[in-house]
Amino acid sequence: MNQHRSDLHALAAAYALDALDPAERDDFTAHLPHCEDCRRDVAEFGATAARLAAATAQEPPPA
Repeated sequence: MNQHRSDLHALAAAYALDALDPAERDDFTAHLPHCEDCRRDVAEFGATAARLAAATAQEPPPA
């Protein structure tokens, strides 16, 4: 991903999924404490990702 600084709000989902390059992650991490909307979005995207993972999880074979 290669977003401009003005597009930080669009990075919430990718941030929650750990899918940002290091520069974008640094920019978004610096933005996050100042933006309640992004904090909420990251929490919601993270919860959704966890529910999707749990829905497809399988027990490993006994061996």
